[in-house]
Amino acid sequence: MNKNVTFSLPAELMDNIRKLVEEGYKTSINNLVREALEMYLKEVQQVQIREAMLRAAKDPLFQADVGECEFDFRHVDKECSIEW
Repeated sequence: MNKNVTFSLPAELMDNIRKLVEEGYKTSINNLVREALEMYLKEVQQVQIREAMLRAAKDPLFQADVGECEFDFRHVDKECSIEW
């Protein structure tokens, strides 16, 4: 479901967007803006995941849990430890 929104962009940016659409880079201004926002949100989400992983790497409780999992699965891991 789509939702209409209104926002302001610098004139130069809009000129560049219109030019890209006119050149056939995208089929419409809406598509270009939607795809650009989707790409930006995906990038931000990847940064957030990376930051969460870095925090987890410093968290003693998380590290202890990982250590317990490694210990619990040590026998299974040995089965897969042969180099390919």
